[in-house]
Amino acid sequence: MRFLSVLSVFFSALLAFSVEPLIAKRLLPAFGGGSAIWVTCLVTFQGLLLLGYLYADLLLRLPRKIQLPVHALVLLLPVLVLPFGPPRPPPGGAEPMSLLVLELLRSVALPFFALSTNSTLVQHWYAKKVGAEPWFLYATSNLGSLVGLLGYPLVIEPFFGLRAQSTNWVFGYIGFAIVTGVVAYVAAGATTAAPPQSPPPPTRQVVRWVVRSAIGSILLCSISFWVTLDVASLPLLWVVPLAIYLATFILAFSSRAPFPRRYLVIFAMLFITLGLESTLGSVHEASLLLLTAFGALFTGAWLVHGDLARDRPSGDRLSAYYLWIAFGGLVGGVAGNVVAPQVFNTVAEYPLALGLLAFALAAEKDLGQIVTTLRWRPTWAITAGMVAILVAAGFMLGTPFASRVPVPAAAVLVTGVVLFNRPGIFGIGASLTALFIVSGWVRTTEVLEADRSFFGTVTIQEREKEGVRIMQHGTTVHGLEFIKSEVLAASYYHKDGPMGWSMSTFAPDAHVGVIGLGAGTLAAHSKATQKVDFFEIDPVVEELARKWFTYLRNTPAETRVIIGDARLELEREPDGSYDALVIDAFSSDSIPVHLLTRESLEMYFRKLRPNGVVVFHVSNRFFDLRRVLKSHADTLGLEALYLTWLPTDEQFDKEYALSTRGVIVAKHAAAVAAWRTRGWLPLDGIEPLEWTDDRSSLVPLLLNGRVSYVERTPINTPVESPTPAPMTSSTGSVR
Repeated sequence: MRFLSVLSVFFSALLAFSVEPLIAKRLLPAFGGGSAIWVTCLVTFQGLLLLGYLYADLLLRLPRKIQLPVHALVLLLPVLVLPFGPPRPPPGGAEPMSLLVLELLRSVALPFFALSTNSTLVQHWYAKKVGAEPWFLYATSNLGSLVGLLGYPLVIEPFFGLRAQSTNWVFGYIGFAIVTGVVAYVAAGATTAAPPQSPPPPTRQVVRWVVRSAIGSILLCSISFWVTLDVASLPLLWVVPLAIYLATFILAFSSRAPFPRRYLVIFAMLFITLGLESTLGSVHEASLLLLTAFGALFTGAWLVHGDLARDRPSGDRLSAYYLWIAFGGLVGGVAGNVVAPQVFNTVAEYPLALGLLAFALAAEKDLGQIVTTLRWRPTWAITAGMVAILVAAGFMLGTPFASRVPVPAAAVLVTGVVLFNRPGIFGIGASLTALFIVSGWVRTTEVLEADRSFFGTVTIQEREKEGVRIMQHGTTVHGLEFIKSEVLAASYYHKDGPMGWSMSTFAPDAHVGVIGLGAGTLAAHSKATQKVDFFEIDPVVEELARKWFTYLRNTPAETRVIIGDARLELEREPDGSYDALVIDAFSSDSIPVHLLTRESLEMYFRKLRPNGVVVFHVSNRFFDLRRVLKSHADTLGLEALYLTWLPTDEQFDKEYALSTRGVIVAKHAAAVAAWRTRGWLPLDGIEPLEWTDDRSSLVPLLLNGRVSYVERTPINTPVESPTPAPMTSSTGSVR
């Protein structure tokens, strides 16, 4: 019974956490949206998980002889939707995200629901059959989730296409259903004498379960979003926070002696302090920012999940216990992934989550410890002193705060550390610091405007000393403009770089499509008789580009901005509409893979006239995307050239020109003759890597190591890159 129970729980969790990325990847070409797909899937699956726990709780209230046939039906129902069919794209003009949840429910709700019921049911059956505590099976479930989560990008995705993944997953589900059926049948036999049923948990205990689970969930969501947006947008980085989160469940519910809570509190206080300091702008090293964020998640989630484990009921109440934990997780997920983007224009939920965690440190059993501290008379004097320190720092250093603000903020946090034996003082200090950060007083640069949508945060900064205005999405510069200078275009779009030069080379009457708007810089290189269509997924980007930059206003060309996922919107344009397409969606380190598959390139050429060209902007700190384009060129018999361009010292210092890499692809050699004479080189000697809608993975690119080309950035961004050595003209490579 023990072995079968472990096997059933482990594989149900593994299947659940491998089907999430599988389904999300299948839907990407049809719905677009990139990271928005993942976020929507995550929230939907959290909702289905809650429904699964609710079903398990209700089923276990039925007579034993009814439980088995009812659950057998639930295990068989997914056969109606397996194997997974092709996704149904949203109709033209519809908002894709509004229909995504319905597509998820149609395609995967039944199998995921069946899997989500399993852990609770098997644990209950095991406890009834054997008469032993089943909590080790919860740790087993989280171990299976962790294996599925890490196994998908590292093992499944690189070696199997989507069709093979779907087929293998169906066989895995059938195996799971058989094993679980055997477990249910064995459990239906004679059982040990059950102890008297324990009383229902009191309301205060249920509230503790929900609050602790919600704090862990909002901590996961906020740190995941902050890390991938504001620290490093390295793809697959989203896996690390979720893996840490699952690992803390395994540690908290393992049968071994728990790590002393007092030491966890000390480490959590350290990482909370460092985390708040980092959001104040006092830390710029990406490695230190990642260590701080992941340290706060690890210690904080372990602490709240450890409190959950110690506060668990007797085994006969485990179904309600898991139900409330799932409810708290959904509350945190909705708060972090749905509410926060609507309420805040920055990643404000990260410092706020750290403030909540600081209070959780003091609430080992309940809020009584914090209430006792609040009744302590010196508490209010200390709180007033903390507020006075922060406010005085604001007036002394000017508004907005200067970079020295972390000094008084640290003083506030240290006060809480010194008064460690007064639970809640540290929470007050951390929360006050978080509120000052969220208030917008804390600025290390002058921000003209910040806005946030479902697709991320966009800030407009102005550097008066340098005379530039910058659009930044997370850590990625999406364009800049000189305010009073005659420099036409800067950053990646300098007139001598591959992107600016290509735009200026297109025929005077060309119809050009550009995927990715940014600040609209490429419009500066267009001609009066040209038509330029920009495809931009984020409406906030268009709004800020028109408000703060002059490129779209001053361009002589006829321009149009089309809002929506570029692949979906471009597919709706008539075939043969364009003379050239510029794919400018890869300058960030986060790769919208569905815009670079073989099928997408075939679609691009359907939209082009016979001599049309596609120019890709593939500047990237981590991946050499030339490998993918090399594969497509070889497979489809296309001409492909590339150029890695480095600005001169004068261009770098005075015109803010950034190192840029471009690739041009065409059907005929004559179409790229001008680029060849400009020094663009064939993709010879580059190992191809095939990406299709069925099979694509970033891991092979990542395993190759960091790309030798590194961008040269004169802008004071949070993540700085070293200046590269000069390019060798013979090979086009970078030393």
